[in-house]
Amino acid sequence: MMVSMKGRFADRKEFAIVFGVMMLIMLPVRILLVEYVSDNWWGSFGAISAIAILMVILVKKKKLGKFGEMFERQMLKLHKRGLRRKVVFGNMIFALIVTGLLIYSINVGDSTYLDQKNAIVEQAGGEEALQEKLGSMDKMYEEVTFDQILTAFIAIPVLLFTQFPYFAGLWAIENDLTNGFLLHLSTVAFVETLEFFGILMFYRFALRKKA
Repeated sequence: MMVSMKGRFADRKEFAIVFGVMMLIMLPVRILLVEYVSDNWWGSFGAISAIAILMVILVKKKKLGKFGEMFERQMLKLHKRGLRRKVVFGNMIFALIVTGLLIYSINVGDSTYLDQKNAIVEQAGGEEALQEKLGSMDKMYEEVTFDQILTAFIAIPVLLFTQFPYFAGLWAIENDLTNGFLLHLSTVAFVETLEFFGILMFYRFALRKKA
């Protein structure tokens, strides 16, 4: 029993190391590309994907030493049927849906549904009033009850399916209040998840081809 628990702990530790290193490699490279090559995060998509594929090839050719062995073990385990596969791919699909929805909503909220966005701003008393409310968020959080928070969480998905123009307008306003940070963060998360999904699919194809 003790040996089994140690084995599972070691496996989870190895899993965390592999995926942690992957993220630590991809994000700095992407930032450098955006800083010195292109200001567009989407523009560096192909370059990052090429680096990821090159890394997979190096792993298969046994050129990355111990890390390469850990990477290959974890990829083999990940593509087997089991809870880990469901959790990883389920989380990735969920992240793509959420971040993709945010990106789309913000963009159409600033274009197609601009009238609805402006109507919400006017109803709130204008942009200055919204900025003042944002500045007093700490005080607002102290006054908000749990029932109000729960109602808001229920209302957001309801608004998505029943009044999407206003849903998009709200997220466009939120993006303005964060000076574009929300759209920036959503885009980074979407592209990173999509790239990682592609890496896993490429490796699965490579394994199948090898077999």
